[in-house]
Amino acid sequence: MSLWGKFLAKRRESKQRSRKVKETAENQIWWDSYCKIIAPNRIEVFDTNLLIDQRTYVRCLVVGLPKENGEGYPRDMTSKAIERIQELSFDGCKIMISHSLIQIPNEEARETLQKTSFAVNVNQEHARQVNPGGSMDLGLMCKQKDVVSNYEQIYFNSHRSFHSAFIITMMGGEKETFTAESYIISILKSELMEVHIPKGKMLEMFLASLPFPVSDSKAWVEVRSDTAAVLCTATNLNSRTDEKGLYFGKDLKTNAEILIDLDTLPAKHLTFLGATGAGKTFSFLILLMRMHDLLNTRIVYTTPKADLGTDYRAVAGYYGEGACIVDIGPSGSNINPLQILFDSQNMGSSQYAYAKAYDRHKDLFIKFCSVWFGSEVSSNMDSYLDETLNVVYEQAGIFRDRPETWNNPFPVLRNLREVWKKDMNNKDLGTKKIIAEVLFDRTYHVSEKGSLNYINRPTDIDISKDFIIIDLSNVPELIQEAMNVLVTGMLGSRFSTDNEKETIIAVDEAAVYLRNPELSLFLLKTLTQGRSHGVSLWMATHQPGDFAKNGVKEEFKTNMFINIVLGANLENAIDDVKDYFKLSEEETEILISADKGEGILIVKGQRIPIRFEPTTLEMDVIKGNYRRKNRPLTSGFLVFPELQWLVEDQKIIFSDWTTGDLSHLTSEGYEKHRVERIAESGTMAAYLPAGMVQNGLIDLPHFGKQTLDHYSSVVQLAGLLYQYGFEGIHINHDKEVDIEAKINGKTVAFEYEIDRSNSVDQLVKKKEDALGKYDIVRFVCSSVDAKLIERGVGDRYILKRGSEVCEFIEGLAVNPLFQEPEMVLSVSKEMGAL
Repeated sequence: MSLWGKFLAKRRESKQRSRKVKETAENQIWWDSYCKIIAPNRIEVFDTNLLIDQRTYVRCLVVGLPKENGEGYPRDMTSKAIERIQELSFDGCKIMISHSLIQIPNEEARETLQKTSFAVNVNQEHARQVNPGGSMDLGLMCKQKDVVSNYEQIYFNSHRSFHSAFIITMMGGEKETFTAESYIISILKSELMEVHIPKGKMLEMFLASLPFPVSDSKAWVEVRSDTAAVLCTATNLNSRTDEKGLYFGKDLKTNAEILIDLDTLPAKHLTFLGATGAGKTFSFLILLMRMHDLLNTRIVYTTPKADLGTDYRAVAGYYGEGACIVDIGPSGSNINPLQILFDSQNMGSSQYAYAKAYDRHKDLFIKFCSVWFGSEVSSNMDSYLDETLNVVYEQAGIFRDRPETWNNPFPVLRNLREVWKKDMNNKDLGTKKIIAEVLFDRTYHVSEKGSLNYINRPTDIDISKDFIIIDLSNVPELIQEAMNVLVTGMLGSRFSTDNEKETIIAVDEAAVYLRNPELSLFLLKTLTQGRSHGVSLWMATHQPGDFAKNGVKEEFKTNMFINIVLGANLENAIDDVKDYFKLSEEETEILISADKGEGILIVKGQRIPIRFEPTTLEMDVIKGNYRRKNRPLTSGFLVFPELQWLVEDQKIIFSDWTTGDLSHLTSEGYEKHRVERIAESGTMAAYLPAGMVQNGLIDLPHFGKQTLDHYSSVVQLAGLLYQYGFEGIHINHDKEVDIEAKINGKTVAFEYEIDRSNSVDQLVKKKEDALGKYDIVRFVCSSVDAKLIERGVGDRYILKRGSEVCEFIEGLAVNPLFQEPEMVLSVSKEMGAL
């Protein structure tokens, strides 16, 4: 080393000693000061950690310290890494980020750069002497350019220099602290930021990270203005929102919009908790619509029971050709439990992909049987089911690893029962014979004469759309829970092979799943496997206790990264919610005082008080009030805008619902009929597509035949309800009731009856079932049929068509205190005392 170099080294060493003495004196002054009173009572110091009050384990990381011949921060540094650290959340460990800046006077910064430039020149000259005629040291060349660039920026006051200390502190249990540390280090390394574990200096770094006048030069890094600005921005811990992502709602405290970048989460699984009447389904649908509209996500919404407060079916209607409604049940669509849903385009000709889909579906079918039978499938039965599934598929010409055979028609349960029947008659099969007998007996319902025979129809659902609503409310109770498993599993498997678009399988009323151990475990498996295939599970249920029923609380807590709790009507479950989410007293109070649609969003370690605010469009769509306005079906007349939706849905045009000339409709593929008015006397013209009415009957797909009088009366009644402000209007035709709706918080059902369409016994049963499900029930009929219908339902529950219907509906709309009279059962000569 030259004489000048030795001089510089001595000078640097002297400055360091002087600075160290000064720091030690300042630390001692602080330690003896009042601040000592608010510090922990006991800190045990070890080389690798601190132990506070004998129970809290502390580790520190120093960020940005440069390695030899390197830099601590990347040149194009962003705040992404630090924001990712802020978003981490660990049970049992607290993460603190501390960042301090001390500006270096420009004169001192220029002097330091001048000396650095001199040192680089000396090293370059030395390199030339050692390697004459050789290549230049590229590292020294880059360093010299960097020094010159920094000098120019400081000289012209376009940048400043700072001493920066960036310290991350982890406090908690030993295991939890090391887990958090490993996550943090991996994040920093992935963003090209250097990180140093200050062995032997843990106490100094811990004190430097606290809001006290203590610092340590060992943590200092010299940075320029751009890096300092990024560090300052990134350490803003008050941010509740990302710059992009899904718009959730408004912050209850600040009214700021809450956006969350879901791509920063390990998975996009979501839990939505809310008591009845809290706005759970409504808010759930808002988020699903936004995921579809804003983030181009495929939505599959399933519900095992109807909700009159929201018109989830109208959401599909809003999306038109891009959506569909699938009604699963005897009179609706069907899913063949043996049909494997697959995507030939994405799976190509890969034998492995087909074999995997085949095996996955067999596992799903065995789970379906387990839930259906109401007991765990034994290992012997599991093995036998696996074996006979291979047999029935091969009989149908479908082979596990031969993709070209999968275009053959899939077998149905009736075919599988034939295999079991053959085995149960084979005395040489021993245990298999017994198992075959058990399975054959347990599945009688799907035989030709069984109540579930419809399941033997081929799968006829359309899953090519981007917003799919699957209504399972009409599936017979005998097999509903098993069908829930089947539908969710088949859709999850099908969309896991489509990597071009992310899919959310949204399960409303998930308590139906969670109260069954088999279903709970199935959902948990869907959670853990779905994230790697772009399939996310969103569940809406009533309270955390639903997760605890089958001992899966911790598993769901671990795998759900977005949690929403609505507070309205939650008083009876508030203790469970508080315990489940470890809520503070303030957060608990927010829930207790919350109105409908308000609660807490828990994501990325934040607890954000939130209010879900629908846009006008979202409100109209989900409430079933959205209609395309002022658009005539054809020239010459106009359908009243508020009734346009009924005309389009039901394919019937009433003259009373239009203005203009309808006569030319007969030349445009319509037939004219005369129908009775439902709320007035007399008749009116009704136009229906040619061929829709045959011999006075209308044959609706999946609903069977009904008279034109019944069909037109029910549609008119729906229009009348809409005009009086009823919500959630559903026309069911031949299901339990003809129309269901909601007004003033009460559910209302109407049934249109014609004499002899039902026996007295059937009418009594209809009334009992309806009163058990709805708040208000009425049977509408003609004055001629009233006496006969009265024998089954009683005069209190009858409305004669005409002004009586209109007056009753108007009364419900204006009287929020309306109460249904006590249920009175009829007595008839045919039935005797009921």
